[in-house]
Amino acid sequence: MISMPPQVLSRENEVAAVAEELALRHFPEGRVEPEEIALQAGVEFCYTSFAEDIDGLLVHEEGRFTIFCNERRVSRGSPRSRFTFCHELGHHQLEWHREAVVAGQFVARGGRPTMGLDSRLEHEADVFAANLLMPEKTFRKQAAYGVPGLGLIRALATDFGTSLTCAAYRVLALDLLPPPCALFFWNQSGVCTGRRVSPLCRELIDRDTATITSPPPRSVTARHSRNRIQSGVVQALDWFPTAQAPELAGLEFKEEVMSLGAYGWVTLLMPHLE
Repeated sequence: MISMPPQVLSRENEVAAVAEELALRHFPEGRVEPEEIALQAGVEFCYTSFAEDIDGLLVHEEGRFTIFCNERRVSRGSPRSRFTFCHELGHHQLEWHREAVVAGQFVARGGRPTMGLDSRLEHEADVFAANLLMPEKTFRKQAAYGVPGLGLIRALATDFGTSLTCAAYRVLALDLLPPPCALFFWNQSGVCTGRRVSPLCRELIDRDTATITSPPPRSVTARHSRNRIQSGVVQALDWFPTAQAPELAGLEFKEEVMSLGAYGWVTLLMPHLE
C-alpha cells in the first residue's frame, strides 16, 4: 500500500476545511450553488465554447478574476460542469493557488499538467471541489437516511448535484459503508478503469484490489444485463482468490452492479450481513 506523506495529507486537510467552511457558511442546508459563492466573492464567470480540450480555467486580468467554462465539453448545470466550476473557484479561494494564477504558473483544467506544481495544485483543486459540493457534515447527515449501497450513492449524487462517480468516491472516503468494501468502474469492454477501497479496509484488500483488471467469471458483474441495478451474494475469494488476509476466508460479499450508460458500469462490494 502506498501511503501519502504527512505534509501532503495536512495540506489536503487544510484544503478540505476551507471548502467545507465556505459551503456551510453560504449553504448550511441543502445543495451548494457555486455560482452564488463566486458572485459574492467578486469572481466573474462565463460559459462559452472554445476549441481547446479544456473544461475550464481561471483567468486573472487587470486585477479581476473570471472563471471560464467550456460548454463544448461541459453543459452548464451538469454534474461535470458544477465540479469544473468548483475546481476553478478553488484556485481563487486558496491563497497559494490564487498567487500561482496571477503568476501564470500552471495550466487550465482538462489540459495536460506537468509534474510538480501543476499536478499538485490541480489535485488540491479537485479536493476543494469535492468538499465544496459535498461538505462532510451535510453529506454524512443525508447519507444516514438511506440503506448503504448503489441506490443510496445514486440518490446522494442527485441531491448534491454531482456525478455518481464523485458521490461514490466521497462515500468511500468518509467510510460510510461497512468494511471491507470496494468500488470498481468498468468501460464498455469490461476493462477496469478505476478502483477504490475505503480507508478502513486498505490494509485488508487494497493490494489485492489493484490486481483486478476484469470482472471475475463467477461474479454478478460478469453476467449483469447492464440496464438496472443488479445484486447477488458472492464469496470474497471469488474476487480476491490470492488474498492472504484470514478475515476474507468464508466472508460473503453483497455485490451490486449498475449501468452507467455509455460510460460502462460500476460494481460495489460490501459484506453480506443478512
